[in-house]
Amino acid sequence: MGELRQVRRAKQRPQQMRVLEFRHVIDTTGDKMVGYSVIESAGGKLAEQPSMTWLTELRPDDAAADLNVQQNDYRGFHFAATSADLEASIPSPALDPAVMFVAQTLAEQGFPGFRAVGVDAGRGVVESFVEMQTPAAEIAHHSEHAYGPDPEQRLRIYRPSLDTNLPVVVHLHGGGFVLGSLAVVDEVARDLACRTGAVVVSGTYRRAPEHRFPAAHDDALAILQWVRENIAEHGGDPDRIALIGDSAGGNLAAATALAASAAAIPISALALIYPLIGLAIDTPSRRDYARGYVIEFDDVAWLGEQYAASETDVTDPRLALDRVELSGLAGLPPTLLVTNEFDTLRDEAEVFAERLKAAGVDTTLVRSPGLAHGVFWLSLAVARCAEQREVVSGFLATRLAGQPKAVQV
Repeated sequence: MGELRQVRRAKQRPQQMRVLEFRHVIDTTGDKMVGYSVIESAGGKLAEQPSMTWLTELRPDDAAADLNVQQNDYRGFHFAATSADLEASIPSPALDPAVMFVAQTLAEQGFPGFRAVGVDAGRGVVESFVEMQTPAAEIAHHSEHAYGPDPEQRLRIYRPSLDTNLPVVVHLHGGGFVLGSLAVVDEVARDLACRTGAVVVSGTYRRAPEHRFPAAHDDALAILQWVRENIAEHGGDPDRIALIGDSAGGNLAAATALAASAAAIPISALALIYPLIGLAIDTPSRRDYARGYVIEFDDVAWLGEQYAASETDVTDPRLALDRVELSGLAGLPPTLLVTNEFDTLRDEAEVFAERLKAAGVDTTLVRSPGLAHGVFWLSLAVARCAEQREVVSGFLATRLAGQPKAVQV
């Protein structure tokens, strides 16, 4: 991959030119362009540079680039009759250039989606996401343990220091109940440990289609129970535990928090990153962002089909969080929901946040403009992943703060 160069807007332009505006990224070695800025004039099209000099040609192919932009509803463009009016104009929603680059790369590689490639190949694709992550952070200590009757189901414990009585974060990875592993979220867990100062526990769970509903949900609760009983031996405080999950892992984290509430197991905080709320929900974002945004709606649908074996499964409140009564939601701890503007799961998560507020839960909702599903794992490919992790870590650190303090050894 060549240098990725983000080209930004110039401040001044000749008044007679009609301006179509877009931030873009160029791979200079492969001569690949994702989005672009265009100035149309009688003399032809000119692409902008940060230095405010002009190229005489638009790379790599005007017709293909024009078609790409048209098919994506001119997202990110400003429209104005003159450049003097451009700054006051309202742009179309802009997909983050780095996310666009990832989506375009998948398209150029001919990835047909998870339904087409199947379980084994799909798992391989997700494991390759480690190539889009920054080098994993060094931590004081990590260890791996079995947590239940199945020796294949494991926990990794990440300690940011060798202090004791540290707060604890239980992390449940996403992947549609089918994909994902400890390896692909190793960098995520280490980063969370460093940012929060908490002991992070990341666990596997039985995956579909080999193990269908409620296997993953049962395992997620078993992870929490193991942590409650054993984490003190690993420097953690069993009375300060937070749950966090992304996508399907968000569904698992929320369901586990609900089960903990029913069992009077104290949970200090819950963080849900673009969570799956249910399999049978119909929302505008599921339609509007069904294609072209890294993880597509058909991927989500197919993954759900692998996990839920019947209509009864689909409507079970452990999986269909939208079916949980407000009285059941009321026992949840302070909850953060992070959504992405161009995510097929965006609307259901935001509706869920409103239901939590209606139930009296201390709820924080943060929408990330320009981002799409899956970016929480992509710390190298999508620089703004760090923004989301900082929001999540700040929330967790604040909610987990308090007595007893860490004891240095």
